[in-house]
Amino acid sequence: MKNLAADPGFGEIKARLQREMDGWMRQQGDKGLETEMLAPTRQGKGEAEAGDGVGKKRKKKGKK
Repeated sequence: MKNLAADPGFGEIKARLQREMDGWMRQQGDKGLETEMLAPTRQGKGEAEAGDGVGKKRKKKGKK
């Protein structure tokens, strides 16, 4: 596999895709990393603490 992201021959395509994604994110109210950092605050009990970026595994009762 070869990563073509830095290949100048794909610069125009990369720029177009970035514009499309930026537009979609604006439409959805997605603020990128800011949105990602808030995600844990919207998860149920037992999930990651806000800002720690790592989910916590839930312990099953009766099993070690």
